[in-house]
Amino acid sequence: MQCFIDELLLKQYSQSRYDFNPNALSPEEIQQVKQLAVEKRSEYGIAPIGTDIFIYIRDREQDLYFETEVFENKELDAMIYLPNPNKESAFIILNSGQPLLNQIFATAHEYYHYLKDLDSIRRNPHICSLSQLKEKSEQKASRFAAEFLLPDQALKKHINQWLLFINKGKFKDASNEEIAALCYILTIRFCMPLKAVMFRLLEEGYIDDIVIYMTNYSFIKQAISERNTK
Repeated sequence: MQCFIDELLLKQYSQSRYDFNPNALSPEEIQQVKQLAVEKRSEYGIAPIGTDIFIYIRDREQDLYFETEVFENKELDAMIYLPNPNKESAFIILNSGQPLLNQIFATAHEYYHYLKDLDSIRRNPHICSLSQLKEKSEQKASRFAAEFLLPDQALKKHINQWLLFINKGKFKDASNEEIAALCYILTIRFCMPLKAVMFRLLEEGYIDDIVIYMTNYSFIKQAISERNTK
């Protein structure tokens, strides 16, 4: 299990402009999001969706379309709107100025809004910045995106394989450098932002204190970069 990442990939996969609040949702709300993600990615099981997300959603949702534009506001990631509120056709507009990784996560995020918030979208276009998720519906959408791209069973499977590879019995026995390598393996495998992967570890109970990892975010990037030069 080797992971060789050049500086460009390191930058692309180390997107940190994502707002996550692990305490924003109740256990019941989290379970609802999980169930929806499992249902909507059922044809993939626990396999990575990655860049197939666009055609996969398009095939499932005949009234949902994708477009890309360069947004003047670089902090915005995507928007979803219905050109005619009296018709079913909806459009997800992605900021093409963002890296593909952002666009993938934003697509999954907007897909949740399409599934759950269509009535409000009929009244007003919904514009999202993944770094400013103040409303509960935004937190639900990002939790759905994380679950949709990296479901808990897939995470469990890869962690078990990784523990065998590093010859460790438990997650807590792994070193920071080994966890850094795991995070990057998962970001590449599942096309997930590094920060989102780190929160998935928290959400599924593998780590207890996200503050430690956020504080050492630059260390994790440095650790994997140094690993590649060895």
